[in-house]
Amino acid sequence: PNGKEEYEFLVESSLSLKNIKIRDIHDFGLLEVERINDIMKNIQKTMGVKGSRSKFFEYIKNRKDLQFKSKAEMLKEYRNMYDKINKELMPRLFSKKIKTKCEILPVPTYNEEYAPEAYYIEGEQGDRPGRFFLNMRDISECSKIEIESLTLHETCPGHHYQLSYINEKKGIPLFMKSYGVDAYFEGWALYCENLGMYESLESYFGKLVLEMTRAIRLVVDTGIHYYGWSYKKCFNYFKKHGFESDEKIHIQLIRYISLPSQALSYKMGEKTIIECLQLYRKNGG
Repeated sequence: PNGKEEYEFLVESSLSLKNIKIRDIHDFGLLEVERINDIMKNIQKTMGVKGSRSKFFEYIKNRKDLQFKSKAEMLKEYRNMYDKINKELMPRLFSKKIKTKCEILPVPTYNEEYAPEAYYIEGEQGDRPGRFFLNMRDISECSKIEIESLTLHETCPGHHYQLSYINEKKGIPLFMKSYGVDAYFEGWALYCENLGMYESLESYFGKLVLEMTRAIRLVVDTGIHYYGWSYKKCFNYFKKHGFESDEKIHIQLIRYISLPSQALSYKMGEKTIIECLQLYRKNGG
């Protein structure tokens, strides 16, 4: 009962935006999917891979040099990227430093079946480090193309830097430290994926793969809860535009069905942050 009204309330809560129209979110998602698809096509052309989009995706997935040989190698690659970002990118873009360390760890085996691809748990300076967890249940489903964008999102300057800075800063009131808005946290982390160095087309394509998932979420989440899309319609849309396996698509869809509006936080939060930056620069910032 009152499903659409309830969804509108949840969207406003997740995004902290007043009078946001569901139609506008859905349409923005459609445009973003189209835009990202166009960039992916250009990368395929630049790499000289002929054939359909699905053929190109298969080519990327099957490249041996983009596959992890072991769990140990996967951890090493992500830790090396974290070190590279801290050494080369952070000093150039951020003057404020943090003291809290970050560990990169595998998801505990007992939780691999239920955990997402990756997640972060914030730390506390002097007590515990922040922890970036990687799900290694099936490393054949993981690809090296995502290392840079995922590390930017979960560690620095994404979740780890953002939350550590807030927790360490003495002038920030406690209620601001303890109260979180999804669009702020996830929007910032997604925005940070745009700050990468992306020295190879493969790495930049990995960034687009993750961004495409976030764009698809805008279409599918609103489709489920506002436009009455069936599971099959959502699955087919995800399959047409996404990079994930059928199993991962199913897990994603169950998440959107169970947590209405949360999946909108990433792209809509990023959009708002970019608009704020544009306004700041326009006014001489």
